[in-house]
Amino acid sequence: MKKLYSLLLLATALTANAQQIPNGNFESEWENFIPFTNGKYSNNVGKTPKGWKVSNTAGMGTLGKKILGYEVNTAHSGNSAVEVKNLEIALGNIGPGYVTLGTPWNTSVGTWSISGKDGGSFGGIDFKYKPDALQFWYKRSVGSSNVRSSVIAYIWNGSVTQTNVPVTNASKSNGLVKYDMVDRDIFVLRKDAAGHQGDAVTTNGTKLIASLEEYTTEEVSEWTKGTYKFKYDPRYKNETPSKLNIIFAASDYFNSSNVTKDVALDIDDVTLVYYKYLSKLTINGSTPSDFVGDETADNTNKVTIDASNTEYTEGCVVAEAAGVGASTTTSYNPLTAVYTIVVTAGDGAQKVYEINFKQVYNAAKYTNSLLVHFGEYFPISQNDIYLLSHKEKEQYGFVLEKFDFMGENMGMIYVKDLAKKVNADESVTYSNSEPELVYIEGLGEEVPVLVNATVSNDNQMTATITIPLDGTEDGTVIVTYGPQLTINPSTSLEVSNATGLTNVVMNRTFAAGWNTYCMPFDYNLSSLSAEAKAQEFVSSNGSSLTFEAVNDGVLKANVPYLVYFPAETTVGTTEEPLYFVINVASYQPTSVEHNGFTFVGNYEASKSMQGLYGVASEGDVQKIMLGTAASTLPATCAYFTTKNMNANGLRICFDGGEVTGINQVNGAQAQSAGAVYNLQGIKVSNRGTNNLPAGLYIMQGKKVIVK
Repeated sequence: MKKLYSLLLLATALTANAQQIPNGNFESEWENFIPFTNGKYSNNVGKTPKGWKVSNTAGMGTLGKKILGYEVNTAHSGNSAVEVKNLEIALGNIGPGYVTLGTPWNTSVGTWSISGKDGGSFGGIDFKYKPDALQFWYKRSVGSSNVRSSVIAYIWNGSVTQTNVPVTNASKSNGLVKYDMVDRDIFVLRKDAAGHQGDAVTTNGTKLIASLEEYTTEEVSEWTKGTYKFKYDPRYKNETPSKLNIIFAASDYFNSSNVTKDVALDIDDVTLVYYKYLSKLTINGSTPSDFVGDETADNTNKVTIDASNTEYTEGCVVAEAAGVGASTTTSYNPLTAVYTIVVTAGDGAQKVYEINFKQVYNAAKYTNSLLVHFGEYFPISQNDIYLLSHKEKEQYGFVLEKFDFMGENMGMIYVKDLAKKVNADESVTYSNSEPELVYIEGLGEEVPVLVNATVSNDNQMTATITIPLDGTEDGTVIVTYGPQLTINPSTSLEVSNATGLTNVVMNRTFAAGWNTYCMPFDYNLSSLSAEAKAQEFVSSNGSSLTFEAVNDGVLKANVPYLVYFPAETTVGTTEEPLYFVINVASYQPTSVEHNGFTFVGNYEASKSMQGLYGVASEGDVQKIMLGTAASTLPATCAYFTTKNMNANGLRICFDGGEVTGINQVNGAQAQSAGAVYNLQGIKVSNRGTNNLPAGLYIMQGKKVIVK
């Protein structure tokens, strides 16, 4: 049982949207920026967009402090974009302008003559998704020499640490501040470390899952869209990322000697792209003529493919999603002959492909109640089931649409291959002897399914669907499909020809003492109450009626009984009725007749008791009493008929003793002392039964007889 609950929780959990780039439109408030120097300097140098860091330099004392990243108001959208620009820092030295999700840093030694130049970005943001491309809008201008600008992005897990990396500028090397740097760009990207600063490098399971490295020398004065695809390492396609870094640089980022003054790169509206389209689709090995498998297909959310001349067979469709982090789910609806592919991109966006195949089945529709048992019974629902018969060959299928369970829509149960058998009574059974693996959308996996469905000769269907999840009784779902029988004394039983397998909803309260009982099915007395006792009518001598104990504890279908409960007992309630599955033989009560007295069950609500005999108490003695036009009997109770003119008041005996405490005819209520009510609950006296006409009344919660 735990397995299905776990599956349901998994199936109903919402897929989180893939993480997008923080503040990719640069509209959030810009923050004061302190260049990273491992604590040596703490002065602001310009501002940086929230979530990003620009390469502004702290310099050395008062020399070399420079702003290389700016907020610009001529944005592609909104009010803000970022511009990074290569500018002279001091004494002819050009600083590279770049913006990154990591932490920018730089170092050098000397004043007039510079050595040990190094810098870049380390770290990034926490990230666990697999985007397909990086998209952004840019402008680019060149002041003098046109040296290429860079777009770099990479996704990884694990970590790599380099010790003693200098992160400040100093006139002499012994004045440098050093730092043990985690996830330095060149080591995550596996670049050549020759000429770079720092000491030993230690890796901790670092895997570069995907990266992109693109360059441009194009001068662009208007906002232009750039889209670059990530390249994924096939060795790590099943790895989960943990970090992401993105770098936009006005310079040739990995070549510090190739930085020219006044090259500017403006960036806005940076987003990650997650493809939701199929890159491949074939039907029986051929690509449909109306299929498009490139990025242009990502502009729509639904595609229809015509395959109306082709019969669907399992495995005939092969589809591949373009997105690295995308997933596909498929389903086939034999009622419509539509094969559906849902592509879910890494950010949760979906695209639906519907392939219309040739319709090859005739479908017969049946409507009935559905009762699910999985450790316990769950509330009944009304469902449609379709029996499929192939138009051209002996092939039969079974479809349960919109299978609801535990408040969740599990989708369709489609069993393809059933054997047909014509029975002796001309009913037809469709079944599979071995479980068929069926994909249930609400569970997100295939489960074994057994079906046994019978269509009667009057075209009514009953069925049992068995889903053995783990091979144990507790781990088996049993779905019963058949007519619904509601047992409620205030409601008439629906008498019909729909016998056999039946879903029962019971809600009946039995009074303390003896009650009459009659149901259209065999039932164990202990299922009503462990303390209940039952008697059946066995004889009459003309002056009394004799009952004997039901020793085997089985109350037979349509047979009337007297049933004793030591206390008021409710079997099911209006809010929480009792559910069970039973076989109904018929809806015709069986009359039990002895010496001119007939005991018979009632399936009508509020049956008039005029001319019929109910059972009531006179002190501790049980007698049959003639009903009046105003008295009624609830459904699933019983009454007597007789032509004996002296029957009124005849006593009831059980195993030679008198049966006491019966309470069956409607109208009994707890009343104040002295008040007398008729069986309709109307007060007829405040002074007891004196001067009342003969009949049956209610006084102090008990039935009394006036002769």
